[in-house]
Amino acid sequence: MKFKVFKSIAIIAIAACFLIVFIAPNEVYGMEKTSLKSPTQLKAEKYSTSAIDLSWKKAEGANGYIIYKYNPKYKKYYKIKIIKNSNIVKWRNKKLSPGKTYGYKIKSYKLSKNNVKYSKPSLLATAKTFKHEYGVFIGLNRNNINKLYNYKTVVIDAEYFTSKDIKKLHNNNQKVYSYLNIGSIEKFRSYYNTYKNITLGKYQNWDDERWINVSNKDWQSFIVNKTAKTYLNKGVDGFFVDNCDVYYLYKNEGIFKGLTNILKSIKSLNTKIIINGGDTFIKEYLKRQKSSQSIFDGINQETVFTTINFSKNTFGKSDYSTRTYYISYFKKLIKNNKKIFLLEYTTDTNFMKKIIIYCKKKGWYYYISKSIELN
Repeated sequence: MKFKVFKSIAIIAIAACFLIVFIAPNEVYGMEKTSLKSPTQLKAEKYSTSAIDLSWKKAEGANGYIIYKYNPKYKKYYKIKIIKNSNIVKWRNKKLSPGKTYGYKIKSYKLSKNNVKYSKPSLLATAKTFKHEYGVFIGLNRNNINKLYNYKTVVIDAEYFTSKDIKKLHNNNQKVYSYLNIGSIEKFRSYYNTYKNITLGKYQNWDDERWINVSNKDWQSFIVNKTAKTYLNKGVDGFFVDNCDVYYLYKNEGIFKGLTNILKSIKSLNTKIIINGGDTFIKEYLKRQKSSQSIFDGINQETVFTTINFSKNTFGKSDYSTRTYYISYFKKLIKNNKKIFLLEYTTDTNFMKKIIIYCKKKGWYYYISKSIELN
């Protein structure tokens, strides 16, 4: 009889040990109750197409934190990160999927002799990753601003957006570049009549546009001190500078120096510059200066893989020599720590996929538009 009693007690003791040791092994190492406070104000914000930023308020008395991510497939939260310093109150969750919503909770923990104390989980915080890294929308106005929200970096024409619009994009954790045409002028611009006397010639395929003499000091001052500063005051993060190709068509020292002066002056305003096209000018600048640090941060190149037939309003595929030329050109820019952006035009979904795969492999940013209107 005594043997049976002792046997029963032993079984109960073993079972109790099993519960203590094996129930939620990532959570509990002892049965001690705790009043450890949970982290508060957990916030999740999209950072890119593959990352979400988490932040929270420090929990007093904690040694660190444990972050959990919700798995909708299994309808459970899984531990993804242990932070062993209570003063660290932010973390970036990487390697996520584009355009997907993620949910997070966080606990604080405290080491106590042989035990670990855990707080209750925080409130849920959710965020959705950006669907796209880059988009060019210079034909879009503020009435359709909602079209921009899925893009981490957007190019707009800030003339048609307010500072409140740009702040709204910033609140969505987006980078905003403004289109800035320094090498030509469009007839629809309010300042066209002021500068039409320094135009150089017609712009092929764009009837309402003219190349402009960038060596003109008044034009340089207008671009930098009037236009660029106005857009910066609206809150843009940088400029998408267009039509440095004026040097390709009018290859003289005055044009070269004019472009250089404009770009250096804009860069001195402590902002970012992406040059659209302009490979002839850029190569000449690198040849002379050996460094492009003072005038731009990256380049956007149109139609590396695609072509535009303006007369028929159709798209095609570029030839081998065009592709190889630009790929070789990009290698030189990458050696100068420049970012590469591509702007392609096609409605062929299979070709789109091939371009996307290639750009991702190379680490290039890309935007593929189905319209030359970019709206």
